[in-house]
Amino acid sequence: MRIRIKEFKRLLVESALIVFSVLFALFINRYAESQKLRQQKQVALERIVQEMKSNCELIAEALDIHKTAFRNLQQAATDENDSLRIYMAKYKYFLDQKVFHHLLDGQTSFYPVFPVSTSWQTALATGIVSEFDYQVVEILTEVYTTQEYFLEESLKATIEIISVPIEDESQTINTLLFPVNELVQQERKTIDAIDKALKLMCPEPDEGQSN
Repeated sequence: MRIRIKEFKRLLVESALIVFSVLFALFINRYAESQKLRQQKQVALERIVQEMKSNCELIAEALDIHKTAFRNLQQAATDENDSLRIYMAKYKYFLDQKVFHHLLDGQTSFYPVFPVSTSWQTALATGIVSEFDYQVVEILTEVYTTQEYFLEESLKATIEIISVPIEDESQTINTLLFPVNELVQQERKTIDAIDKALKLMCPEPDEGQSN
């Protein structure tokens, strides 16, 4: 009887050790996966932050160009002796060097470098975005949706107009004013959204906080 009790205790201990080993292995595996996921999330967020900072600089540079174009178009719309209007009537093509020069005050490109969304699209494709806080996802969606809108809509509409021959300079100027103004407003909105996102994702320490 004592032998059976000892055998039972031994089996009970061995079973407990096996169960503990399995549970411990599952815990270690889950912990490792959690750490890996946390690291992937951090890398994704860092890349998105860097992408937005770079995009903000590119958009700000383009915004200055487009504000200049809008100002010159407004001037040409109200002044028949404006130099841009005169060159448009003479050369009949916006992409002519002389016309383009007057439209952009000497700038050589209407959009020097386009902003990108590679890091954001990668986060969506891999599903890591599901690990982001709700507020972060919300503001990032606003940033990249607004950015995509002005690239696909306002900029595209503007390029279509300046890429074709000018038949009537007054009509062309008036037609072009709207998409250029829309482009300027959307670029400002995107920059504001990026600033808001960066403040949320990279908050500055309180002034009274010790280093």
